[in-house]
Amino acid sequence: MEKRYADKIIVEFMEKIYGFAFSKTKNIDVAEDLASKIIYDVYKQLLKKDNIQNPAGYVYKISKNVYAKYLKDEKQIEYISFDNKNQFKKLNYEHTEKKFHLKIRSEISKLNEYQRKIIMMYFYQHIKQKEIAQSLNLPIGTVKWHLKEAKKILKERLNMRKKNSNSIQTQVFRKDNSKQVLHTSNILITLIKKPARKILIYRGKQAEEYFSYCEELGCDIWAYLKELSKKVNLSINNAQESLFNEPICLWLPEKYIKPNTSLYVQGIELPLNYDIEILEGQDTINLPPAIYLMFQGETFQETDFGKAIKAIWRSINNYHPSLLGYEWDLDNPRIQLEPICDRGYIELVSVKLLNKNEK
Repeated sequence: MEKRYADKIIVEFMEKIYGFAFSKTKNIDVAEDLASKIIYDVYKQLLKKDNIQNPAGYVYKISKNVYAKYLKDEKQIEYISFDNKNQFKKLNYEHTEKKFHLKIRSEISKLNEYQRKIIMMYFYQHIKQKEIAQSLNLPIGTVKWHLKEAKKILKERLNMRKKNSNSIQTQVFRKDNSKQVLHTSNILITLIKKPARKILIYRGKQAEEYFSYCEELGCDIWAYLKELSKKVNLSINNAQESLFNEPICLWLPEKYIKPNTSLYVQGIELPLNYDIEILEGQDTINLPPAIYLMFQGETFQETDFGKAIKAIWRSINNYHPSLLGYEWDLDNPRIQLEPICDRGYIELVSVKLLNKNEK
């Protein structure tokens, strides 16, 4: 394949490769490394091959192979499960009350995989940082960084840290009708209230991200949904009811996932009372009124897909909705919009009013 065609495919699928890597690793920095390895392998193979009939399937196959090698090479360690009460009782939390003890348990369990492992090894198994680095096959600097970040996150979440220069200092907050807008760094965070609505979706089988979804259903679903969305919005008189004038990708909560169907789906939002014919392969789910934080990044060049996505993921992972009196709501889907260069990468995460008893 000529280099210019290979370059075009890499640009087209770069964002999806990062999405695949993050869905597997659940860690921004590890995902970036894995995605780089995938892109390198994909590019090498593209230059050796001509007449690829299904680029998405081809890229996904290589991505799976690289990830399988990553799993094989990674040294796994066992760490105490926070779901096991008997194991948890063995931990040495001195001078802590039961309620605070359980809060620590809850917050450590929310850390990403590397942070959990490093916290457990360093504080509870009393393993030195150098040995942790060898065990996890990570540079010592990376271990120190993860340990520092994990401690910072735990201190913030447990209300143990005083305000300092590491906190978000420059925030501009204003109300605009039903929307509330917060600027932090170069990420625009907008509070959006969605009415009760239904979503017409195409379910996959086991898909967790774009690549596996395309392999199961094909890549033409998105083009069909874009055309359907245009037709639907032309038939709706009240523009406010149209929600987003485009299809969406969703990661569904467990209660909306039917047996033997996927976590990741694509679809369009519709007014709750909108009458639409359900075709073969389609399904609908009804969603209650919900509040979302929309994270929108800066405009970007096509070649900077990865950086744009990483900025949003990092912002979501580090952001505390309690700043606005909310907490994360896991009962509503997480939403991804199509990455469009001149508007920035966008994801929406559901929140709910903070439980006063937990303040």
